[in-house]
Amino acid sequence: MFTAQGGERYLCIGNFKDSADTKVDSNYNTNGSFNFAYYLVDNVSVIDCTAIALNELPELQINAWYNAIDKAIKINTTENNLSFTLINAMGKVVMQDNLVQNEISVATLSRGVYMLVVEDKRYRKRVFKVGIY
Repeated sequence: MFTAQGGERYLCIGNFKDSADTKVDSNYNTNGSFNFAYYLVDNVSVIDCTAIALNELPELQINAWYNAIDKAIKINTTENNLSFTLINAMGKVVMQDNLVQNEISVATLSRGVYMLVVEDKRYRKRVFKVGIY
């Protein structure tokens, strides 16, 4: 993990080791070709923290739970201007919007475990594991 010291102007993500220090797994198929995978880095944020340190931001005050009768995720909060992202177990975003009311209808979603990410305009986030049944 990298922690900025201040004054940085750019962020570069990648492998900066030389070839001798880079671990490579060779995996041949029976036909002589390589098996390989690509690794993607996602959800990287760079925010201006000059006005306030991140540890000085108050925690986002919110609770969330699934209500099977209403087929909705209920939200209890006094916070304003919230957005949400609902992610399935495969990592796919299945729903994303601004939180207009204090509930998210999930009647059209399949049963399973989802990650609910709620965020405000000041980059404060809360993540919930929600089971829909």
